[in-house]
Amino acid sequence: DFIENTAGAKALSNVEVWVAKGDYAESITLQNLSTISLLGGFNGDESSAALRNPVLRPTRLLGKDDGSAVVSVIGTDGFVLDGFVITSDFAGPGLR
Repeated sequence: DFIENTAGAKALSNVEVWVAKGDYAESITLQNLSTISLLGGFNGDESSAALRNPVLRPTRLLGKDDGSAVVSVIGTDGFVLDGFVITSDFAGPGLR
């Protein structure tokens, strides 16, 4: 649950979490956060979010095999999820 733990640890306000290309088999639940952005498509050497390229560097959220949603957002204002491919092949619904 790397992405969820990182987002929770940085859950202050107006925070961007940059996620590198790759496959992430996890379910993410974000609860009661304020203005958080999860951005995918990074290579790891960018200095700005504008330099990421989700098409060339896909970031896939695959979910877990426990039937839970891949991404659940509860009581969170100003949430942005951008630059990800979400699939629920191994989980329940993709978004909740």
